[in-house]
Amino acid sequence: MDDNELVNIIFRKGLENNTDLLKAKVKDCLLEYLGQYITQNMQRSSSFEEELATLRADIKSKKMKLAEQQKLLDKYQETILKLENDLKQCQEQAEKTDQKRQKLSAEFAKQSAALQKYTDNYGILEEAFRVYSSLGAEVHESLCGILGNGQDRLGLLSGALQEDHLHDFWEYICRAINNDRFNGKQIDALRKLFDLCFDLFNQGGREPAYLRLEILPGSNYDEDLMLPCLSGAKIGYVENIFLAGYKHRLNGNVIKRSLVQLT
Repeated sequence: MDDNELVNIIFRKGLENNTDLLKAKVKDCLLEYLGQYITQNMQRSSSFEEELATLRADIKSKKMKLAEQQKLLDKYQETILKLENDLKQCQEQAEKTDQKRQKLSAEFAKQSAALQKYTDNYGILEEAFRVYSSLGAEVHESLCGILGNGQDRLGLLSGALQEDHLHDFWEYICRAINNDRFNGKQIDALRKLFDLCFDLFNQGGREPAYLRLEILPGSNYDEDLMLPCLSGAKIGYVENIFLAGYKHRLNGNVIKRSLVQLT
């Protein structure tokens, strides 16, 4: 039974007995109860006010922290946007740099190829001039109409790059071998010089003009590809290749047959 029910019972009993003393007691009890009730509620109200003030202060503090965090978040977002913009600019710059690098790489490759070709040609020319210089005055004089005066590399190159001179040089060596005009060392030097002039002539154009004939020792004689030397048989099997011939690269026509020794 709670306080309210007790008060109601006492009040009803008092009315039933209808005595002044009881009424006075009931009145005193009611006043005392009301006083206690009011005091308790005032204490509770005061406690609620304190709790409410605490909650309000806590809410205010959290709002302030939230505002600070929002400012910090806004600052971070600005930083992120700036970094994203910087990243985009860096990517664009990287793409431009890569395009420039590719262009420079292509140009470098082109220049390197040109330089390599020049180096190869010059290396061949230098070797050709060295071999030519080793041949001696007698050979130089006999080659004057084919390879020029041969006094310098430019003169040798000028003679080697003329197609008719290349054919004439092959004929010259062929005759020298058949007639035993020079010693073996000189013949070897002339063959090497022809090989170098052949390479110089081929590298002088965009594409090689001629290909050397490939004859293997032991092959059957083929009059379309082979020219027997004067000191050997006229038919049979290839024993030695004295001077390799050559053919046109595009149509395959044989320009010079290979000088061979048959057995």
